Amino acid sequence: AGWSSDAETVETVERQILDIAERFDEAESTEDEWNKLLEAAAPGEAVRIQMEYLPPEVSVEDAWFQDVLGYCKTEYSDNENRTKNLELACAKLDGIILQPGDTLSYNETLGKRTREAGYLPAPAYSGTELVDEVGGGICQVSSTLYLSSLFAELTIVDRRNHGFPVNYIPLGLDATVNWGTTDLKIRNDYELPVKISAKVEDGYVKIKILGVEQRDYTVKMEYRVDDHPSYAAAFRCRYDKETGEQIYRKLDHTSTYLEDVWCWPGFAESATDELADE
Repeated sequence: AGWSSDAETVETVERQILDIAERFDEAESTEDEWNKLLEAAAPGEAVRIQMEYLPPEVSVEDAWFQDVLGYCKTEYSDNENRTKNLELACAKLDGIILQPGDTLSYNETLGKRTREAGYLPAPAYSGTELVDEVGGGICQVSSTLYLSSLFAELTIVDRRNHGFPVNYIPLGLDATVNWGTTDLKIRNDYELPVKISAKVEDGYVKIKILGVEQRDYTVKMEYRVDDHPSYAAAFRCRYDKETGEQIYRKLDHTSTYLEDVWCWPGFAESATDELADE
């Protein structure tokens, strides 16, 4: 189970784009007016009919990003400085398009977190302590991006977990960053482009990976602590869209913490914006 032909997918999208681009409205010429023009025309005379072009409801670019491949949203605390940092980080990510083979570096995308760049002091881990640091909170954005990328099955080139569990995302599904040392890097290995949508709204950091869905299954990330109390494991699980049956389960990555951790085994799945999900 898995993928439709990339050639078929490209052909479908191109056909959709052509259909959109060729839409015209015949509002200024009724059928009766056409008939009158034809009746009045001499044999062999060319008849021009007035047409009006209507812009497509979906742009050519948006046709490539019509599906949500992965969506993660994480709730954030009410801290004005931290919220400002979240907004700045999301603004840097929002709208980025990764062409096939492209790699996104979170650090390179955001740049150095300084006051000059607009970042403010807010709580962040420094070693084993929680301190106010310029740019505090941006790891919530990197973690949200990381989990949405796992749902979308982008390739994770570089990722490191926090030294201690965080309260906004399931254990072992976070991604810490630090300028100059620790980065999150994600690569698009699809044969089609993907686009990042990143927003801070309604009390959540919301990040979507958009593209053309080719998979016939959904993805959940199973997280658990088994053999060692400071060691969390995450498994990639796939489920058939029609039957809901699990068709794949494999260890995706592990996370080691600086203290013993524990959680009930659970599953994270791509988010929605339906009211029931709030």
